[in-house]
Amino acid sequence: MAGEYRKTMKHPFPGKVRAGRRRAARPARYKAAGVICAALFFAACATAPRLTETGGDFDLLDGGGRIYFVADVPLARPILDHAGFSGLFGADTAELLDRTRRASVALYDDAPGKPGDDSGAASISRRFHLAARGSYPASRAGIGLGLSAAWRQEKSRAGGTYWRSGAGLGLYLTARTALVSDADPLFRAAAPERPPALEDLVPGAAVAGWIRDPAAYFDGLMRALGIPVHVPAETLVFALYPVEDAAGNSEGESARYHAVIRLETPAPAQARALTFILNTARSYAAGLPRSGDRIIAFALAVISSPPELDGNALVLRIPPLDAETIALLFRLFSL
Repeated sequence: MAGEYRKTMKHPFPGKVRAGRRRAARPARYKAAGVICAALFFAACATAPRLTETGGDFDLLDGGGRIYFVADVPLARPILDHAGFSGLFGADTAELLDRTRRASVALYDDAPGKPGDDSGAASISRRFHLAARGSYPASRAGIGLGLSAAWRQEKSRAGGTYWRSGAGLGLYLTARTALVSDADPLFRAAAPERPPALEDLVPGAAVAGWIRDPAAYFDGLMRALGIPVHVPAETLVFALYPVEDAAGNSEGESARYHAVIRLETPAPAQARALTFILNTARSYAAGLPRSGDRIIAFALAVISSPPELDGNALVLRIPPLDAETIALLFRLFSL
């Protein structure tokens, strides 16, 4: 199926994509991210089953999530800065991002029971799962957690041990890999089911991923424009690509990103119906006054170009947006 997709769809933005340079971050917020960042810099290297530390982006994440995405951290750094993942603990947080090459994240629906309570279950309840790859100070980890009453070692259902905080955060760290979750970070009940289309969108992307059952999110964007429509999509696959300015820069305060969204429906007939819905929405939105609201700006950008029909899917190509506007969308999916 991936091969067929490659035949029908060209690279979304074939222009030059330049690798980002590693730079320090600017201040932002978020408690959950702060706990993770602090833990990574004082974490011990617990024992664990053998990990494939050079595998695919989602190989270490549990299945069953609603949202998955991977970030090329140097390319995505302006988005991460605005979204609240930088500057939480000054130089330490900036150093953490500087040490990270790629980070994969899964977000899960709220499930009954207490997150992390996996006793006797075939799968576990969790809200998020993060896997980061880079170069981490695992050698100096034991002292921090060994002396802290807030952390204790626990056995993983996958074998080996990991660290758990009194707040319920699970952490495993090696020199090249960091796993964090509100449940057992090493355990996977099943592998994530990646959409075949994702394979062609990841190369060169700053951020790429997918959303299962995306109607609530996409319908919300349309409601922001005053358009009460329901989008019959099963999966939304997306990618963000850095745009170079006239001076050849793709980073910093002026960083901008092209976006590609692929809406996959159950059947071609529904994709054609969705084409009609979005074309009608675009005609309606053309008469709306422009607003300074960034969510509305993104919603207008989503429907600004005619959708491309591709079998049972629609492909939307979104013109360049600044990092701050894109970061607002990540906050909609925040923990």
